[in-house]
Amino acid sequence: MVSKIRTGRVTPMIVLLAAAVTATPGDNGPELLDYEITAVKGKLLREEPQPESKLRIGDVEQTGAVLRTGWRSGAVVQEETKKARFQLEARTRVRLAGDRPGVLLELEKGRMRAIFEKIGAENSVERIVTTPSAVLTVRGTDYGVKVDRSGDTTVVVFEGEVEIIDLDRLGPPVRLEAGTSCSISRGQPPGAAYPHSMNGDDWDRGRMPAAMSSGHGSGPAGGGIQGGARPGSGGGGAGQRHGGGL
Repeated sequence: MVSKIRTGRVTPMIVLLAAAVTATPGDNGPELLDYEITAVKGKLLREEPQPESKLRIGDVEQTGAVLRTGWRSGAVVQEETKKARFQLEARTRVRLAGDRPGVLLELEKGRMRAIFEKIGAENSVERIVTTPSAVLTVRGTDYGVKVDRSGDTTVVVFEGEVEIIDLDRLGPPVRLEAGTSCSISRGQPPGAAYPHSMNGDDWDRGRMPAAMSSGHGSGPAGGGIQGGARPGSGGGGAGQRHGGGL
């Protein structure tokens, strides 16, 4: 059974709006963004920049930071200006933003659920997640993504659409709609989309689509986390920080 955590109140921050406009069209680097930690279970560590430090509810990290969850741990990371929420599961490592415009997060290993609220003129806003084998572009979407030890990626869409292309662009993009999944092996084009019957709660309980039972397993994958304010909701509830061993 997934342990539920209590989340900290998300305080509106003027700095978030300022960060969204610091990058100009001529900049070649990633957009400068702020990411707030809105929920923690167990341990969440910032590995980069050094020194390594333990993060808690209410902490704010910026573009380029590398975060890692521990054993039986999880966290929710929220970027308000892009209306993005990332629910990180146990033993997951991510880099906030990336080397190309539009990238909000790089999932290096582990599992997470990504939830994006719609933003005005949706087609004018690039919101991208990358993995070692794929680039995921979203349009008002709720999906789960897993990266295994080999860097292979599995994407499971619950709402909206995700366009997937392999990192080396060896094949054409694959567009996933709600109720479909896809796998991408490192150095290979995306596989064909296939249907699934999961919802976001199933993913939070550590499930994988039945079609992935061979090699990936259809049972719990461990470390689910629930909680955190939905983007734009302003948070809620009294905060509580949790400790625990890695």
